[in-house]
Amino acid sequence: FTETQQGDRAVELILVRHPRIPDEALAFLARTGATEVADLILTNQARLLESPSVVEALKENPNLSPVQKRRLMEFEEEYIRKGATYRLKKAAEEELTQAAVGVSEEEQLAAMRTVPLIPGPESRPETPEPEEPLAEELETVPEVEAVEKETQNEPERLFNKLMKMTVPEKIMLALLGSREARMMLIREPNRLIGEAVVKSPKLTEAEAENIAAMRHLDTEILRLLAARREFMRNRTFLYRLASNPKTPLAIALNVVGRLNPMQLRDLARNRDVPAPVRKNAQQRLKQMR
Repeated sequence: FTETQQGDRAVELILVRHPRIPDEALAFLARTGATEVADLILTNQARLLESPSVVEALKENPNLSPVQKRRLMEFEEEYIRKGATYRLKKAAEEELTQAAVGVSEEEQLAAMRTVPLIPGPESRPETPEPEEPLAEELETVPEVEAVEKETQNEPERLFNKLMKMTVPEKIMLALLGSREARMMLIREPNRLIGEAVVKSPKLTEAEAENIAAMRHLDTEILRLLAARREFMRNRTFLYRLASNPKTPLAIALNVVGRLNPMQLRDLARNRDVPAPVRKNAQQRLKQMR
């Protein structure tokens, strides 16, 4: 790419992350933006639910990858074709009316317009963006604060609360909520919720290790988790990814090369992992001798 193209893309990535970008502008970027831009828009399911025009614009974008096209199709199937008319604004408005005391109606509606966008693992902005303003914004989401205040992170209360929440509300909590909420939500059968958990900027290494070992997860969720570069120096995380039979084969084989001899020996004897992974571990052990 030329410097001009890189600069334009960096500006677009900043614009789509802005919580107050108008629907018309977001639809334009959804229709014409590069793969990285489309991925950011596609990640913000709450905004897509409120803005059908943005969904239609994404469908016209020639830059969508096959994975993005599938995610968009699944989104439509889940929320539109099945008639599941989730509306985050209405649901959150009813919730805050009961739970948020001392917050004006104007502030509530302003807060419910969007969920802060989190970059997808398939694309990282080439131009680093300041993290502090985003971190501030993430810590002041009224909907998430209301849930945490009501449940006080007590497992039973939190579980009961989650049972009553809509899918968009769960997605928002998966992105911005507490560790306890993420560990419960990762077990949800809806893949969109699982994707939100592994894309959360609050996800810790310890959580990533636990999630990497879960065998009930969709392979796409494990693929997204493996794309979190900040965890790739953690050998426990890498070992659990390689040991998980649900991890995509290409990722598992790539991870094997980063394991230590003890982990390789365990992997070489593990009959639960695919044969190519086991043989790769055996070959690497021989090379180390």
